[in-house]
Amino acid sequence: MIDPKLEIINIVFKNMHSDVKLSTCSELYAENFIFQSPMRKAISFEEHCLHLSAICSYGELELIGITKQENCYTCEILLIIIDLNERPDEKFVANIEFHFKHNLIEKMILNYEASPRLMDYIQRNFSSE
Repeated sequence: MIDPKLEIINIVFKNMHSDVKLSTCSELYAENFIFQSPMRKAISFEEHCLHLSAICSYGELELIGITKQENCYTCEILLIIIDLNERPDEKFVANIEFHFKHNLIEKMILNYEASPRLMDYIQRNFSSE
């Protein structure tokens, strides 16, 4: 039997390149969902859709692997930034933790470490308003 939480994670990854497509997956998220990252401390589902599609517009994501611990799934991903105007020439590994409650995504936490040059790029393009 296929793990329904892995199915949900796959759906999110397939749709994260478009805020419109991702927003159609709202039934996969808990009502009190929050997204956190080094640049975004806690944002709602709507902001999350816009934020992920913006990140995807600047690069590519490659899923490296998934580990499971109770109701938390950690996805290790390779982020490759592709920006024709500015080339930070950076790729880096990040982790996205999917926390579930009753087979719904309750929280997503993005974690990464980056070089000072890349952090400057990320802050200029993806920091909170």
